[in-house]
Amino acid sequence: LIAHDMTPHLSKITAPTLTLFGKEDNVVPVESAHILDKHVPHHQLVLFDKCGHFPMYEHPEAYLDAIQTFLADNSSLE
Repeated sequence: LIAHDMTPHLSKITAPTLTLFGKEDNVVPVESAHILDKHVPHHQLVLFDKCGHFPMYEHPEAYLDAIQTFLADNSSLE
């Protein structure tokens, strides 16, 4: 999102979208997640405390719970 500003195109995303992000990610700035949350319709942002770039490894249970909840909440959308 920083090298090429794709922000004007984010509002065109029509599918329900989930972003899972570590609050202490030192690879991709957490601000990028907030940009997605602000501009993508039907977007859900889950931020993990005490977590870096790999929430799937650092918080596997919470990561899977977030995905399962998101899929259940959006299962009727097609």
